[in-house]
Amino acid sequence: MATSRRQFITGTAGIGLGAVAVAAVAACTKEDTAAPATSTSAPPTTKPPKLITAAETQAEFEGYLQQKGLTEAPTQPLISGIEFNGGLRYDDDPSTLTNANYVKQIAARPEDVEKKDNPGTLPVFTVMGVSTTTPEQAVVATDLVMTYLTGTVGLDMDRLRVTTTDRSAQFFPQLDKYGISTEQITLRPWDEAVKDGSGSGFFAPAGHPGNPAVPSFSIEYMLSSGVRLELAEITYGDGTVPTAGGIGVERVSMARNDLVTSWGDSLPAFKTAVEDSVTATGAARPAGYYTILEQKQP
Repeated sequence: MATSRRQFITGTAGIGLGAVAVAAVAACTKEDTAAPATSTSAPPTTKPPKLITAAETQAEFEGYLQQKGLTEAPTQPLISGIEFNGGLRYDDDPSTLTNANYVKQIAARPEDVEKKDNPGTLPVFTVMGVSTTTPEQAVVATDLVMTYLTGTVGLDMDRLRVTTTDRSAQFFPQLDKYGISTEQITLRPWDEAVKDGSGSGFFAPAGHPGNPAVPSFSIEYMLSSGVRLELAEITYGDGTVPTAGGIGVERVSMARNDLVTSWGDSLPAFKTAVEDSVTATGAARPAGYYTILEQKQP
């Protein structure tokens, strides 16, 4: 799946409300000359909001897919063992996906350290999706993702956005069923999207071992702060190149919480993910690990 290429674009968490206490004051009558009673109730308090974590979103989406009859495909280790992307997994591998399964993949992109101050950009993230290799599969994937976002999660349809090119026009009536009108769709010039290659119109990262070169559209959400977060990317093909489409778990959590997670706050999770991969594979920490931490490689 093409995660936001401007970063699965620019990573964790609904909101709980506290109870309000109400005090009663006794009244005095003409016959009662005693002073009015004073309230000893504590002042009204509000509990901090409970944020939905990425782990909770991941478990929920996984359960949603399993209820649809899908089973999990094998997950690849975060440390890829190849030079591309600093030796870290760039995205998921759709080559083994069928109509009967879904993919769950931890990924990281050293190039994103240059965009670490962009809201929503994280050093490590999780993508989950399904096959979109054929046009028919892409339609099914779009329904799966949009039903989850607007139904299960309950995102405000008026705040949903899409970025793509006019090559994705066949999906616009389908997106309209989920409240995304043409006014909520940003069209990029095709040539610009192809040259960029980062998704939101066309996905073809330079040097990618899978050599994807396919059209796509991204599904985004406007936070109350004005930040526009990419939540999902649907790449789609003609059946000749394996593709997948789905959500970025951390981004969906941010949308639910109406709050972005910072790059710095996610660095401990990145370190843990790499160490887990080192333990599982016996591989050394790759160059990309040090790039993301902005450290010199030993």
